[in-house]
Amino acid sequence: MINSIKRLTIFGIILANIYSASAQSSLQWAVASEGAGYSWVHITRMRTDSIGNILTSGYFTGDITLDPVNQTGQLSNDGSNGAAIFFCKRDSLGNLLSLFTPDGVGDKMATDFELDAEENIWRGGYFDGSIDMDPSAEEYLLTSMGREDFFLAKYSPVDSLLWAGQFGGTLSAYGGQIAIDSLGFIYFGGDFSGSIDLDPGPEVYEIHATGSDGFVCKLDQEGNFINAWQFEAPGFVGIDAMEIDAEGNLWCGGSFNQSVDFDPGEGVFILESTGYSNNYLVKLNPEGNFITAVRFGGEADMFVKKFVFNSEGSVLVTGNFNYRADFDPGPDEYILNTNGFVDCYILNLNKDGDFNWALNIGGEELDTGLDIIVDKADNIYVTGHFYLTADLNPGADSCMMQSAGESDGFLLKLDSTGRFQWASHLSSTLNISGANLILLKDGSILESGYFCNTADFDPGEASFLLPVSGDTEMFIRKLKPDFNVNIANIEKSVSANIFPNPNNGLVNIEVNEPSLCRIFDASGGLVSYSHLNNGGNYLNLSQLKRGFYAVQIILSNHTLTKKMMIQ
Repeated sequence: MINSIKRLTIFGIILANIYSASAQSSLQWAVASEGAGYSWVHITRMRTDSIGNILTSGYFTGDITLDPVNQTGQLSNDGSNGAAIFFCKRDSLGNLLSLFTPDGVGDKMATDFELDAEENIWRGGYFDGSIDMDPSAEEYLLTSMGREDFFLAKYSPVDSLLWAGQFGGTLSAYGGQIAIDSLGFIYFGGDFSGSIDLDPGPEVYEIHATGSDGFVCKLDQEGNFINAWQFEAPGFVGIDAMEIDAEGNLWCGGSFNQSVDFDPGEGVFILESTGYSNNYLVKLNPEGNFITAVRFGGEADMFVKKFVFNSEGSVLVTGNFNYRADFDPGPDEYILNTNGFVDCYILNLNKDGDFNWALNIGGEELDTGLDIIVDKADNIYVTGHFYLTADLNPGADSCMMQSAGESDGFLLKLDSTGRFQWASHLSSTLNISGANLILLKDGSILESGYFCNTADFDPGEASFLLPVSGDTEMFIRKLKPDFNVNIANIEKSVSANIFPNPNNGLVNIEVNEPSLCRIFDASGGLVSYSHLNNGGNYLNLSQLKRGFYAVQIILSNHTLTKKMMIQ
């Protein structure tokens, strides 16, 4: 199988070279795993060290080779005990340098890892059963006390175990987010039910959950317990992302329902959800004292995936939401409606948590942002995936993409104010998505994710194909600085205007060629279908309810999607 994969990989390289004569490649390189049968592998986190090595963590089942070109990085897990986890290091060209797969019994998840100032690696996650945290021939075995326990371990730059700790309780545990401040203190967070001991040493610091509560504990560089803070919730509160801002404050973000007290001290600061799950951000100082917390959301589910800070200290959040949500955490409203079922959102709040702006992108199905980064000019990059079709331009114009299979990936660039710059299509004949982004010093971009069938990893006019031999493979690719997007997919030589907008159901649509018009409500249902003539067209839509609608205009060689509000 390895020989056949190598032949296909070489074919991808030859194909890219053939196209480079007439089409500029935007790809520096791409690597992927090689599985077998129903194997699958996902990367959960990606970082780089000071010399450009690429570190990843992930989980898998089945038989997988992480570096099939060099025939190294073999993984094996029959799945009888759930998923296994791995930690690996690659050089700046994607060649595998080292691999560590903790042994043990039971299901495991590698959630997060961070590098400290000395480039020691702090790795965290959760497990049930047992897990051996020592990569050497020695054993450092942790055994869960409840359904799942958390693990946190410190490794040297050459992957020698320096310290490992366990946070265990009576029931379930989820998460394992890590943040390290400029003084070297470690913050570790997640959510739990029942009770949990947050001191990984011989002493006990036990807290008890009201429902499914969130927690953050603070440790020193030796893994010694300093303090811990709890967010109490009769329903649930999940910590899905944690970051340290430029002033050394800790931000946590995630989802919650019912009511949560986000002040972990003696004070009380309660936020209440307006639907099943809303999103939140909470800001604490380095001592764990409450600064502020904000809520945004609607009546349906929504999720925080990642957030990042720009040069002004504003926080930029991406995730997804369903149907309709208010993204202004203050007394005013800023309502966004999805284009269909679930949309990706990007939210900008200032350093005090006040609303700056918000936008959404998507189509008729499930679309989400999974990671977000900013460059020196505060331009914004978001990676994620969309199903079937999606409009990647959040402005009045459109940038329509259509997946080659079920779901495709996207890489979106916005300026610092949220204005559309470009969108890049990551295409597979089944499913593919980016999940992690890193912007390197030279302006090139590292992206990792997964794919389920043959995929093209060059976002330009050239092609670079990598195949799939298991069920789901992982990939890492490096894109050139200021890489070229295949502009043919997003340039438009046609136009359409809708006015007035908003309107009372009586609307004019102006096009510059005969076309078809389809109008969809917020749930993705088709509510109107009509033929448009070249020029102005008057439509009476007064029978439709008040709200947001997606107007799809199908021309001879292009499809435009516009947003319309009936009030």
